[in-house]
Amino acid sequence: MMKFNSLLAVALFIWFYFCGPQLAFADFVQSVHIKGEIPVPEKQLLKTLEMNSGSVFSPSLLAHKEKELLRYLMRRGYLQARVDSVSVHSAAGDSTRKIITFFVNGGPEFRMRKTVVKSDSIAATEYEKVMELKTGRLFDQDVLQKDLKSMLRLAADRGHPFAQVEVEKINTESANGRGEVDLQIRIREDRTIFIKDVVFNGLHYTRPEVVLRQILFKPGMRFSQSWLNKIEERIQRLQLFEQISPPMMARVAEDSVLIIMKLEEGSATSFDGVVGYVPPPANDTNARGYLTGLIELSFRNLLGSGRKFKIFWEKTDRLSENFNFKYLEPWLLNYPIDAGLGFSREVRDTLYIAYDLQTTTQFNFNEMFSLFINFNRHSVNPDSLASYELGLAKNRTYGLEIGIRYDTRDYPFNPRAGVFYQSSYTYGLKQNLGPAALIERDSLQKRVGLNSLSLQVEWYRQLFKLQVIALQFHLKRIKGSHLQLSDYFWFGGSGSVRGYRERQFNGYLVSWLNVEYRFITGRNARVFLFTDFGYYKTIIQNMERETSIRGMGIGLRFKTPMGIMGVDYGLAQGESFRQGKIHVRLTSQF
Repeated sequence: MMKFNSLLAVALFIWFYFCGPQLAFADFVQSVHIKGEIPVPEKQLLKTLEMNSGSVFSPSLLAHKEKELLRYLMRRGYLQARVDSVSVHSAAGDSTRKIITFFVNGGPEFRMRKTVVKSDSIAATEYEKVMELKTGRLFDQDVLQKDLKSMLRLAADRGHPFAQVEVEKINTESANGRGEVDLQIRIREDRTIFIKDVVFNGLHYTRPEVVLRQILFKPGMRFSQSWLNKIEERIQRLQLFEQISPPMMARVAEDSVLIIMKLEEGSATSFDGVVGYVPPPANDTNARGYLTGLIELSFRNLLGSGRKFKIFWEKTDRLSENFNFKYLEPWLLNYPIDAGLGFSREVRDTLYIAYDLQTTTQFNFNEMFSLFINFNRHSVNPDSLASYELGLAKNRTYGLEIGIRYDTRDYPFNPRAGVFYQSSYTYGLKQNLGPAALIERDSLQKRVGLNSLSLQVEWYRQLFKLQVIALQFHLKRIKGSHLQLSDYFWFGGSGSVRGYRERQFNGYLVSWLNVEYRFITGRNARVFLFTDFGYYKTIIQNMERETSIRGMGIGLRFKTPMGIMGVDYGLAQGESFRQGKIHVRLTSQF
């Protein structure tokens, strides 16, 4: 402590020794004013000068501020603006306090009259379309610079990345208090450039053609700056690489370039394991808690070809479990079409066993927008007791789903910005197969049409550095005559409303909203607070019921030597801290 005090005393002594005498005899600004014939508000001009009350005054500062003021006025279209004089007076009773007044004559306001663009290859009218300095607009040098950049960007998109642009002439005329500007701009496009090839450094397992088709590259294609700017984003959507370096361009001939990129492959295989604990009810001292679990084995790049295969098993409670596998073939026949096949088996308590066989086709129009068509065959085999008491008939449903997907997220696993939207409509034809006594008792139709809608919207925005607000909304609804329990949507738990058991609720109409405030701590790591809201409508004993639920808590994702670890603690509304739900998730990559 004494050492710190000694250092502080030495620092104060040095500051007062060198700076104290100067401040003792310095002059300060008390106020600044701008007078004269100019339509720009004085407040706006003062903001440009940045001479605040109490700042140190010096004569050399005035010359600098005078130039800044004229530069600003000329950018606003006052090309003949001038500062006639600058007055400096001492404040009454204090000679060190200065009152500064700039006397300004703005002159006429200059507007655009004509722009002439001279080019070598691309039509001048194409350049004029991207310019903001149109006829009659106030002349602004900042806007002119922006227009020049837009023209270069247009040239680069049309195959001329080495184009050069300059303003050859600026003619001004003024009369009767009005001014007009004529511009002559010259752009030299140079020769058209083509892309000879794209070279990836760092590919050891992934085939180069997998990445080339993802970036929509064709050998010998004309250069496009917009295409080049989207390469990183398109490769990122493969989710196969840990690091992606910005593309570099090397000119290998007068009319061709080579694009070079460095990639660092990540693991294409992952193993997910989840362990959850559900505590006993607080009002039942004899009950015991139980464990839930999940196992997922995923191959995202089979044989380096981009093919995907996943096996999934989940136990949500003592008597329920789910199993499914999925396979996806990307770029079918070298077209941007993904085709897949899936199978699932669900055991729902002691009520029924359901089997689902699904085929999927997705048409990718670009990196953001796609259309998908799914066909599925869904079979339900109820338990005999559940069939009699709950009216569950053995049934088989053939369904056709059509939907769209739009995704602008910058990094799907841990996004900081972007939007994800998905909606679909499904028509299903259900066949009630028996038992005959149940069909006769409940007057069930043997063929029933089902209509369902699904909506998912996600929104991400970075509010501050490494702080992101995330909103996720889901809505599902099904309509049809004599809906059964197996037709309903199930939700609740870690994938929807946290703080509740997995798939605790069901209904013909369900929705939930997840609100998270995230603190990004790494590429695949974050800490977040969350609040979840849920709503559903269901029918119990021929009575319609609607319920709202809410959960809140804290979660985190972080990287370990074994993989990415996720821990969430959720607390349902009205429950004590002891009754909160904890889920631990490990994603191990090898």
